Amino acid sequence: MTRILVVEDEEGHVGLIRRAFEARGVQADLDFVGTLEEARQYLAGPPPDLLIADVLLPDGRGTELLTADDRSRAFPAVIMTSFGDEHSAVVAMKAGALDYVVKSNTSLGDMPHIAERVMREWENIVGRQEAQQRLQLLSSATEQSTEGIGVADLDGNLLFLNDALAAMHGYTSEELLGKHIAAFHLPEQMPAAEAVLQQIRETGEFSGEVWHARRDGTTFPALMHNSLMRDESGNPVGMIGTARDITESKQVEIELAKHRDHLEELVEERTAALQQTNRRLQLEIAERKRAEQTVRQERLLLRRMLDLQERERRLVSYDIHDGLAQQLAGAMLQFQTLRRFPDEIPEQARGALQAGLDLLGEGLGEARRLIGGLRPPILDESGVVAAIDYLICEYQKQEGPVIEFHHDVSFDRLAAPLETAVFRIVQETLTNACRHSKSPRVSVKLIEQGDRVAVEIRDWGIGFDTNEIGEDHFGVRGIRERARLLGGQAAFDTAPGKGTRVTVDLPLLKSISDDVETRPSGTGL
Repeated sequence: MTRILVVEDEEGHVGLIRRAFEARGVQADLDFVGTLEEARQYLAGPPPDLLIADVLLPDGRGTELLTADDRSRAFPAVIMTSFGDEHSAVVAMKAGALDYVVKSNTSLGDMPHIAERVMREWENIVGRQEAQQRLQLLSSATEQSTEGIGVADLDGNLLFLNDALAAMHGYTSEELLGKHIAAFHLPEQMPAAEAVLQQIRETGEFSGEVWHARRDGTTFPALMHNSLMRDESGNPVGMIGTARDITESKQVEIELAKHRDHLEELVEERTAALQQTNRRLQLEIAERKRAEQTVRQERLLLRRMLDLQERERRLVSYDIHDGLAQQLAGAMLQFQTLRRFPDEIPEQARGALQAGLDLLGEGLGEARRLIGGLRPPILDESGVVAAIDYLICEYQKQEGPVIEFHHDVSFDRLAAPLETAVFRIVQETLTNACRHSKSPRVSVKLIEQGDRVAVEIRDWGIGFDTNEIGEDHFGVRGIRERARLLGGQAAFDTAPGKGTRVTVDLPLLKSISDDVETRPSGTGL
């Protein structure tokens, strides 16, 4: 409900005002006081919606309740007087009253209408003041903004711009006001600028990077945010936008890109071992699973290799039992027989002696064969090239393919583990080729390539599918494991009916004194 404070000391006038509001049926809460002091006490509390005050009061003038600065007062005021003149009206209006009423039965009876009009005018004043405050705040914010702010019509003509936007392009705001946005662009930039304008007209907004030009012709990247302005009916009337020079941020991006490129170059220059370490760090969980799988596979391989080693030992044992041991036992029997022969039977003695010597010779040959199968002495004495030559000669004694050996190396000896690995790889591959390939010829190559040594064994036989090799066949896997343990790798190029080529690449480890195994003294076998 509207609260109205009436400051009037004459009871008759108070009654006229009260009856006027009652007669009009106005829903208002009227509070009457008769002195200036009472009015001041009332106004110390919540302000009323309207003040109606007499000019002359027992303790002062009613205008003392007003101030000319409407912004500091929260209510409108009407001044009444019994003896009005033009001077009194001017004084009242200067004091801040919105209306001046000369008291009469007619004017006091019309007080509800006057009050309604004054409060409506006050609402307009307050509205204008608030709008002015908002406008001043917006203007201050616009001028103090570090980002460029501008308003243009639908054709791109500038209606407003702040100093930041003008300075960004090397102008003052007065120089650009009314100009087309072409002032912000070089001729070759205008197609892109026109496309932005068209997008704003069609979609109502644009956000992105656009190249602008300064007054001196230099260009810079600007980050734009634009939107369409509409009137109360929703019709487009212009465009408003902000612009920010992002040259520094672009330079930062360029510097970051340079640093990133430099870091990438440094990463590329890392050694293969460091790259593998980095990948393991990045894929720690996956690598851990692969490592666990590898451990399980290597344990299985080790167990199988031990089984194979035990099987080879049994085969060697069988060879010794069925060959060398039988020959030595036969020789022993012949010599025991010789001891029983009397001197008068020299022919039988000589026969037994010769038979024993023949058996010992066969036993010696069998021993040499077994030793050569396990590890030929020539590998320790003359190196891997001579050992491969020896191995090929042994294979050529059997019925099988023609074996060609080509070597191009500058080293005399290699580290013992590397010599053994190369020899065993050639031995295993030649065994498979001679037994299974059905090839008419086999080629063996040993090539030195910088700090690497390459081994290639090739046949032109029936080939095989590496995916169909059973779990109990260790040839292919054994070759790969030997290469891996020495930091190299092995590859198998084969397919059914296409022959087989085995290539092994190993790091070159030259022989040093510690690699030379101590050999037993004596003549050996």
